[in-house]
Amino acid sequence: MPFLAPRSWRSTFQKLLVLQDGQLRFFGLCSILIGAALLWVL
Repeated sequence: MPFLAPRSWRSTFQKLLVLQDGQLRFFGLCSILIGAALLWVL
């Protein structure tokens, strides 16, 4: 994906750098839970 749209990846990572630690942890936990749910379903 970074090869297809490098500008959007750059802007996404710049937005991530602005987030607080708690927000990053929350999004990380949500992504782990979503990934575990997908593995369980499949």
